[in-house]
Amino acid sequence: MDIHVKLYGLLRRYGNENGGITLHMVSGITVQDVLNELKIPKGFYALTVVNGSVVKPETKLEEDKIEIIVYPPVNGG
Repeated sequence: MDIHVKLYGLLRRYGNENGGITLHMVSGITVQDVLNELKIPKGFYALTVVNGSVVKPETKLEEDKIEIIVYPPVNGG
């Protein structure tokens, strides 16, 4: 399956120069498997969105074309 990942903020360094990357992986993996493949440490991401829906990292990926958006934690003051 083709998985297109968009990374924002400090997470952009885990993708290409545009903050994105396309992976070819087997069906049935989880969002966490994708994050592990990109070597993004736990705690470096706050929100994961798959095809427009907010999901937990344990969510299985079953579709052929998947877009994952990963957002980092945000601090303010």
